[in-house]
Amino acid sequence: MNGHCPFAFRILDTTSIDCRRDLYDMISVFLKHMADVQLRILRDLKSFVGDKADDITRITAEDIVGWKDKLVKANKAAATISRGYLGCARALFRFAVANKLAASDPSQGIRVARKTKAGMKMLGYTGEEVARLLELASAAPEPWKKWLPWLAAATGSRIGEVAAITPPPLHVLT
Repeated sequence: MNGHCPFAFRILDTTSIDCRRDLYDMISVFLKHMADVQLRILRDLKSFVGDKADDITRITAEDIVGWKDKLVKANKAAATISRGYLGCARALFRFAVANKLAASDPSQGIRVARKTKAGMKMLGYTGEEVARLLELASAAPEPWKKWLPWLAAATGSRIGEVAAITPPPLHVLT
């Protein structure tokens, strides 16, 4: 499937499934669930574009952008919009183009800007902060507390990367 819908792995209603059934039966249930999810998404698109849904060749990239913006305003996660909503729409339009039902894919190239949440992005230290950290490291009584920050600062590595370095095994020649 071209349209990857992240909701597909939610708990399925499997009360009517006999656990001894074969893989084919489970695939059938899974595909029905996928179809239900994609239909909900495409109904949302149809509701948004209105009368244009009667002829998909009338749906424009501007319509898809407007739909995406509506989903963003509804506080849908960027990944859900990108992989779920837009992914399902792309699958539909690519199918239409591949089967000569439409000349172009209006969803092509439309992306969701992913914002970095405050405090999630790692910020670099200022020169003063680095100097203070190295000063504190130099005063540490344990050798590893002294050298790890210095090695990390000198190499640009993270402390965890430097701490994970192990020397190669030593072979004593006699």
